[in-house]
Amino acid sequence: MEEVLGEVVVTAGKFNHKIEDLTISMEVIQPELIQSKNTRSVEAVLDQTPGLNILDGEPQIRGGSGFTFGVGSKVAVLVDDMPMLSGDAGRPEWGFVPVENIQQIEVIKGAASVLSGASALSGVIHIKTAEPTLDPVTKFSVYSGSVFFTER
Repeated sequence: MEEVLGEVVVTAGKFNHKIEDLTISMEVIQPELIQSKNTRSVEAVLDQTPGLNILDGEPQIRGGSGFTFGVGSKVAVLVDDMPMLSGDAGRPEWGFVPVENIQQIEVIKGAASVLSGASALSGVIHIKTAEPTLDPVTKFSVYSGSVFFTER
């Protein structure tokens, strides 16, 4: 017998909480949304999140500047609790995120530097990848397009 439990958010605090009980502003993006948008980049999915803009590959939450010289990025980007910001440029490499293996994406809006480090002055984007299962899963996506030329 299967039973669906409520959604639990782990990264907003030290302990597991229901998303309804959180006192912070947070968005949770499920893998069904990513698959229905048929995107090849996490950047395209995150750009549709309310309050989050991505300009020149740099995430900005609620209009705060994404990068400050000497400080670095103001939005922490984590993949499975590991920082994803590159050491040389201080910005995330969106191409390194495995889009087909995302369990969920949590976007915490506001200062969350206590749990996520000093780079989380404006917020946190936490990408959780799916755990391996005993049953093998095969996924594939097909992309197509067409171009029509008209004669004048």
